[in-house]
Amino acid sequence: MTLRQISFRRVLTQGLIFLIIILLSGCDSERNRLIMGLFQTETPIPPTPTAPQASTPSPTPESVPTPSAIISFGISDHDYLSGDYESAERRYSAILRDNAASEIEAAKAKLGLARIENARGQDEACQNRLIDALNETNDPEIRALMWYEMAECLADLNLPQEEINALTEYLKLRPESALSTEIQTRIGDLFFEIQDYATAMRIYSGLAEMTDFVAGFELWMKVADTFFIQGDYSNALL
Repeated sequence: MTLRQISFRRVLTQGLIFLIIILLSGCDSERNRLIMGLFQTETPIPPTPTAPQASTPSPTPESVPTPSAIISFGISDHDYLSGDYESAERRYSAILRDNAASEIEAAKAKLGLARIENARGQDEACQNRLIDALNETNDPEIRALMWYEMAECLADLNLPQEEINALTEYLKLRPESALSTEIQTRIGDLFFEIQDYATAMRIYSGLAEMTDFVAGFELWMKVADTFFIQGDYSNALL
């Protein structure tokens, strides 16, 4: 055996011993790297070419309300409900100024200002503001709220017929409102107030037939009061 062969065998033996030591040790990363090297060819296999994928266009972001406007209305409404009318008025006015081009935002800000005027007893100012606002928006939800607030202003102004009209407009826009029975009863009371007893009785009796016993009892009592005030005592006692 030649010296070259002996040297080669010694190197090979040392390499096998080193490999065994690594494989038996706890060095997982080194062991894996060695094992992968044993099965890797000298010439790397090129990856299989894949067809180019068509680029997917990114989705168009949906249009959402401006966060600043939502937050501003939330703070303004909180100030109004907590009785801080000065702060609420200042915030609603700022919203109206900054969103004058937006019909919805401007209408909501005007409604907020009208509520403040109503709370302060400035009923004529409230009425005039709502009249202008109603002429400037077609949104049914906001118009319904405006008509309801208008009724509140008109009640303070002691204008029962106009209040009836405002409440009727509200019910046209929100026929399924949870306040429907309450508002119709209020309309009946207003007809009673202006001495249109026939209409008041028709509203009371119609509602009484559609409500539960407790609410119906109160409405039948209103029917009885209507008979009584007209001098029809026999029907009032039925």
